[in-house]
Amino acid sequence: MQLSVRRSDMGELNWQITRGGVVVLRHFDYKFLSEYLRRLHPIRMLYKYIMYKREELEGLVEFKEQSWVDVPHPFDMELFCVRLFLGFQRRGDFRANEIAAVGEGGHQGTVERCCRYLREDACLVAIKDLQSKEHWDDINKTFLLSGEPVNKGTSIIVITEDKSVGAHCVDHQQHRVFDIKKDVYTDKALERLMKDYKSCGIGGKEDSRRAHLLFHNPGDLSHWKYDFKLVGRENEVCALERQIKDPGVISVWGGSGVGKSVIVKKVYYDQMYESQIRGDENNKLFEEFSFVDVPNRGPFDLTDFSWHLLTDFYTFNPRIKEETVISLYEGHLDPIQACCQLLQQKKCLVVIDGLQSESNWDKIRDTFLPPDDQPTKGCIVVITDKQSVAGHCVVDDDRVLGVEPLTLFRHHPLTEQGPPGRLLRTSWTTRYHLVGRQEKSSWFCRGLGGVHSVWGVAGVGKSALVRDVFLDPQEPDILGNIIPCIWVDVPDPFHLTEFSRRLLLGFHHLSRNHLQAKEIAAVAIMEGQDTVHGCREILREKSCILVIDGLISTHDWDLIRNSSLSEHSTIRSSIVVISNEESVAKYCASHDKTRVLNVKGLNATDSLHLFGKVCFTLKIIRNACMIL
Repeated sequence: MQLSVRRSDMGELNWQITRGGVVVLRHFDYKFLSEYLRRLHPIRMLYKYIMYKREELEGLVEFKEQSWVDVPHPFDMELFCVRLFLGFQRRGDFRANEIAAVGEGGHQGTVERCCRYLREDACLVAIKDLQSKEHWDDINKTFLLSGEPVNKGTSIIVITEDKSVGAHCVDHQQHRVFDIKKDVYTDKALERLMKDYKSCGIGGKEDSRRAHLLFHNPGDLSHWKYDFKLVGRENEVCALERQIKDPGVISVWGGSGVGKSVIVKKVYYDQMYESQIRGDENNKLFEEFSFVDVPNRGPFDLTDFSWHLLTDFYTFNPRIKEETVISLYEGHLDPIQACCQLLQQKKCLVVIDGLQSESNWDKIRDTFLPPDDQPTKGCIVVITDKQSVAGHCVVDDDRVLGVEPLTLFRHHPLTEQGPPGRLLRTSWTTRYHLVGRQEKSSWFCRGLGGVHSVWGVAGVGKSALVRDVFLDPQEPDILGNIIPCIWVDVPDPFHLTEFSRRLLLGFHHLSRNHLQAKEIAAVAIMEGQDTVHGCREILREKSCILVIDGLISTHDWDLIRNSSLSEHSTIRSSIVVISNEESVAKYCASHDKTRVLNVKGLNATDSLHLFGKVCFTLKIIRNACMIL
């Protein structure tokens, strides 16, 4: 019997992509889809998810570089190479002089640079709209068959309508060919992987820097408008909205991590959305938009800044943006002059995030802003950590907005995850007493370490049993330390980012000054900081009891284990997984029967005893009500 080379537990497409090599996706009607449906295309969703969540998917998806390439029609190998090279560039770290240097090397220099990407790093390359076997042969010969072999972890996804072209790309290995409708839309594992793709790129500075220079997703604007919820910052948002109605320079300053970028982005994208839905140019507050992250590496480079500013003006016009970046590659455009023309002729809203010094502002002001006797048409919002820089950038002090840390009451909704009792040790153990579970409770007393699982049908009392054991105040160990217990309710549907957020907030709750610690954690999450990395560091450095309640899938466990639980942390910490599924429980415990506890219903004696206690309690309550 021939064994299948596909693997269903990870999802067949996901499994094939992680193996490296060429994978083909057939979608015969892609070009006839509406723009709305195109942005929901599963491969575009997957590509965007990996782009932003690369570090969080460590162990499952390990692509260091990515490039999305629209095959030019008619086919042009030189233009294809340019698009492949530019597709690798990320907003956060591209350098204009390096791109121009590759362009000076001509076609051969571009090919060599792309081959370096493919050979040195594990890359994910998506090639959309391939129409001919001959075109694939040219691509294959140029990048895959010439010189040294590509990195074994490199995966190339070819999207084509032609069945024969798809088969040709994978040398007729049919297990590497997937039909979009039949294989991808019905892939539950892939669906779980991309459930929170809409929130990718929504956040602070880190998310902005992960975005690729030319990758365009039409739905990003509406996601910012409708899917992003800013908690506790209504006053700051309203103040900034009032300020931008008057042209000129506005400064927003505050300590690192207080949420400055997120506040400004909320206003920025709201204005961009309003501009797109208003047809009449005269009714628009702003006509053009650009958001520039000032890198904190090396000296300030005005040319790099100009290119960032210019390309971001065309974020939602991918054709013009590509033409602009190709002009940079070919050295045919002066970005400073082009930016000056836009700022002088259009009502622009420009955000400069991360300005570090007064001298850098002086360079920007002297280059792009008109003399003092000429009015400015649009607004420039400067975000900085330094109050002195904020004051230096503006003409009047009333154009400076300070952002203070969130108070407990203002960020309180962020902490409301699951029943509050799960975060309070004493409230549970002093008010409730389990009936008929003494024997099961003793199972935990043998010493845990590693991963243990508790399973049983819904409502049987699994969570109550674990809560009774681990939320009871514990005795200190031989060093006088109490091992902290972190309780995390698994979100349904599962989101790795949301799971990590809950874990991080649960850990900070255990701090001696837990209100301040949770406030810092909440703000860091709003700023777009990597919660998965934060959880990984905590579990690597701290010994703790981690309770994961409500796990429903082995795939979700793989995501949690590979992203947050290093081998070192798993050994040091005790992890208890609660699930309704026996197969999931055994899988998490590596099929070690001694690490799996099945919680069953109470026997007849204990059930009668519990029934009597409940009836007695109800009788007391009823009598008390009658007295009142």
